[in-house]
Amino acid sequence: VSCVSKDKGAVVMKACKAGCIGCGKCAQSCPAQIIRIREHKAKIHRGCIRCYCCHEMCPVKAIHIRGRV
Repeated sequence: VSCVSKDKGAVVMKACKAGCIGCGKCAQSCPAQIIRIREHKAKIHRGCIRCYCCHEMCPVKAIHIRGRV
């Protein structure tokens, strides 16, 4: 997750255009069910199957996949 702010969505968006707003769309789309929303931001746990659903569903594109071309 690009921005590590623990503030709520509106505050995050004022400070960082790529900040997680805690909407939960990534968690809902994850087939491995390894994403949790904690302190208003997405936390991706081990076990990622690299399907990229979270990245595609994120409305602010706060999730970046390492090594993705």
